[in-house]
Amino acid sequence: MRPSLKQRGALAAVMISSLCCAHCGLIESTTTGELGNLSFSYDAKDELFNFNKPIAPGAKLRITVRDAGGVPGTGADVKSAATNNPSVAKVVSFEDSDVIVEGLADGEFDLEVSAEVGFPAESKEDRVSMLVREPEVLKIGHACKSFGANKAYYLVGHHIELTFEMELADGQDVIGYDYYPIELDNPDLATLTRGHEEAKIFKFTLGSRPGDLLISSTVDDTKATIGIVDEAAIDGARMLGAEKDLGAIGTLRRVRPTVGGEDICSSELDREVSSLTPDICKVTKGDKPEYVRFEFEPGSINETCQFEVTYPGGNGGEGMTQVLEISTDI
Repeated sequence: MRPSLKQRGALAAVMISSLCCAHCGLIESTTTGELGNLSFSYDAKDELFNFNKPIAPGAKLRITVRDAGGVPGTGADVKSAATNNPSVAKVVSFEDSDVIVEGLADGEFDLEVSAEVGFPAESKEDRVSMLVREPEVLKIGHACKSFGANKAYYLVGHHIELTFEMELADGQDVIGYDYYPIELDNPDLATLTRGHEEAKIFKFTLGSRPGDLLISSTVDDTKATIGIVDEAAIDGARMLGAEKDLGAIGTLRRVRPTVGGEDICSSELDREVSSLTPDICKVTKGDKPEYVRFEFEPGSINETCQFEVTYPGGNGGEGMTQVLEISTDI
């Protein structure tokens, strides 16, 4: 007689561990199957020791299958994969050691896998119990704001990403990718990119027209706003990080354009930078957008490096220049 889901969950909890993906540095939630033959893993960043986080209906999850009895990390060649409850979840595809599962409706299911491991190849079978639950809480995070902030500004025509979290009412994580529980009040302002495999990220391509885009959750009353502005709206700039560099020879800081004192997130605008105190510091653009590099002259201790950042299209098209400074106080 097979154990109950509760008993199987307790057994799985004992066998769960977290792994670092040797090739990509990602963190995984991992458990050994009920028969002890195969292990099952998926990328995760939270609740690593809880493998049985529910999948959202409509979301997909890539599960990696490995040989539980072999050298740690030994892959398995999946030959067949199916669920025992196809009304709750289905196998979308399997290839090499990966199985992609899609949640369909609230409930529980077993993922049943047959795979070949080792050399010469040995056939092994195993199963793992999983859940599907409709999320009850959605949290949305802007690129340059504290998580949960309601509004942030972005530039027209940019590709941007907003992070999000899905949970049950009790705080339990809900997982899966290619799932978008939101509605846009004006789809003409931006296009939501679908079909990518990055979990918990909304990707948008912003249009050419400024305006406020309201995002509304379809699972609760959460709302967030993307403020879309053009370069002409830039009226200032702000340096992020400490205003002292503790006497280092060189350093990097991020400088963001602002609108009404609020940062513009994820800006890739070209800008001009120059030092106003060349005897103290050289100032150049960094290798990445937003970054500014400082090179202090030897002996520049307890000095202040002044520099200016110019956005040619800012201030209504007339150009906007902001003077900033960083000191070498120690």
